[in-house]
Amino acid sequence: MPRTIVITLAPTSSEYPSAEYWSVMEDGRICNDLCWDEMLGVIARITLGESAKYPMITIDEHKEIAKKRALSCQLHR
Repeated sequence: MPRTIVITLAPTSSEYPSAEYWSVMEDGRICNDLCWDEMLGVIARITLGESAKYPMITIDEHKEIAKKRALSCQLHR
């Protein structure tokens, strides 16, 4: 079943026209007045779920993970 996620950018009021905030809407639910980082977090949460974890790692850690993955692939051939 296709999903529709609507992301909008609008000023919050005429009093502060340069202050832009994001809104995210899906299936009749909405999350308003988000800054850029918050909007990205909402999108990540609804598309990837709470269990998705993408930790920040160093280049050396990344190389070690890639090496282990390559070795695992070789063992399964």
